[in-house]
Amino acid sequence: MASIDTRGFRYALEPLRKRSDWQLDTAIARVAAVRTQLEAARTAQQELEARVIAQARLAQAAWQKRGDPGTQSSLLSYLAGLQGQKARADAEIATLEGQLARARQAALEKQQEVDMLRQHRDQELDAYRVEQVRKSSAEADQDWSARRSPVQEEVE
Repeated sequence: MASIDTRGFRYALEPLRKRSDWQLDTAIARVAAVRTQLEAARTAQQELEARVIAQARLAQAAWQKRGDPGTQSSLLSYLAGLQGQKARADAEIATLEGQLARARQAALEKQQEVDMLRQHRDQELDAYRVEQVRKSSAEADQDWSARRSPVQEEVE
């Protein structure tokens, strides 16, 4: 069977399909951006945690070396500040994890929409091909009938 010419096919929802593709690209970029922010926040949190541990060891060593309550108080205050920074970093990570989950969900929904539109377009294209085959067959039948009629009249 000869291939069907699909150049005449026009998909009515093509603008919507293109817009959905662009929105999917945007959603995927958003996931990537949030993931990058999350990784940076986790790295910063790990560095901060290492600094807290190192400063706690220094404070312990200073207390053991010289039991000065004034120095100890300032060291504890500094450590409390670091712990506060760590708590803020943890909260930021939790926020970014929530944003990442929402961004992934949005991208998944957009992907489903794009898939649905592609499937619909493929169905419409298949229907167009079937219609083209039907038209082609009808034309062939008319041509055959037109060629056949004069021959029959001469025979009679």
